Amino acid sequence: MASILIEKATVTKSFASGFWCQTAKKTYNGEDAFEKWTCWTQKSPNVGDVVNVRGELTVRLEKFNNDQGDEVRYARGHVNEVEWSLVTAAEPVSPSPAAEDPWANYSPQSAAQSPPTVVRPDPFDTDTPF
Repeated sequence: MASILIEKATVTKSFASGFWCQTAKKTYNGEDAFEKWTCWTQKSPNVGDVVNVRGELTVRLEKFNNDQGDEVRYARGHVNEVEWSLVTAAEPVSPSPAAEDPWANYSPQSAAQSPPTVVRPDPFDTDTPF
């Protein structure tokens, strides 16, 4: 097997047996191109982390059907026996503020003491225009 070193790869997905990462490069005509890798390891970094990865390279030919129904074939790089090191940790995501709970002050005792007032129009009242 061939050894590979992937530098400054961004982790895009983390799962129990490994993680996906990608590197971005510019092509000769200035377009962005991405190299995507599947790295197999027991301990995975967090999504958004930038890592350096070293391991044994295998390439698998994979395929899928796109939205138009055409078969798309591609080669995906897999890295086994992974050793990774953290370059930059992902920014921690702060939780969004919780919405005010409309039932926060509700208790069964308060409901029994003062039931809510519901005003419904009388369906047989002919004087009230609709």
